[in-house]
Amino acid sequence: MDDATGNRLPGGVAVIDRPGGTIEPAHVIVLLELTLADLYSLSVALGDERELSYPGAQTGRTPTDVFAQVSRARAILTALVADAQGQPQ
Repeated sequence: MDDATGNRLPGGVAVIDRPGGTIEPAHVIVLLELTLADLYSLSVALGDERELSYPGAQTGRTPTDVFAQVSRARAILTALVADAQGQPQ
C-alpha cells in the first residue's frame, strides 16, 4: 500500500473486515495487534532500529479509555499524512 508520499510499505498494510454481530473484546485486541504490527513495520521502514516492546498489562480500563486512545492515534496518523503531503496543520 502506498503512503501519502507514494512510498510503499514493505508487506503492505493488514486490512480486516468488520465482524458481523456484536463486537467482542477479542475483535478489538486483534485489530490493535494488527495496527501495532503495521506501525512497527512503518517505523522499521523509516530506519528506526529499536526493538518492539509491549507495554505491561493494565487493569481498570474502560471502553471510553480505549476509544480515547484510538482517537488519539487516529489524530496522530492524520497529522503524519498531512505532514507527508506538505499540508499545513
